[in-house]
Order: sequence, then structure tokens, then C-alpha cells
Amino acid sequence: STKAVAEILQKTEKQKKEVSHENPNGNATLCDKCRVCEQKCPQKIPITQELEKVKQELSRRSALF
Repeated sequence: STKAVAEILQKTEKQKKEVSHENPNGNATLCDKCRVCEQKCPQKIPITQELEKVKQELSRRSALF
């Protein structure tokens, strides 16, 4: 529906504003698992799953320091 698309676009715009270029590793936490990126990915990469792996690894590494 048009309303759903508008909500997704609004959320995407909000996330763009929250992306940290100073701390790019923290950007993986912005994912809300909507999978829009996976639908657009020409390589069909399971981005949501990969970001979850990244978050787990970063969490593991931060626990070491």
C-alpha cells in the first residue's frame, strides 16, 4: 500500500540521518530487519543475517577490551 511505502521511506530517511560516519561499525545496529535492502540487492545477499553476524562479532570483540 502507499501508506506502507511512505512509512518505509520515512524510516529510511531517518536512518540515513542517524548513520555515523565517525563510527561506521555502529551502523549495523540501525538495522530493523525490514529486508528492503535484500529485495534490492542484485546479488541476493542475505544482508539481515550478515548484519546480525556483524553485531555479534562486534559485541564479542568489545567484551574483550
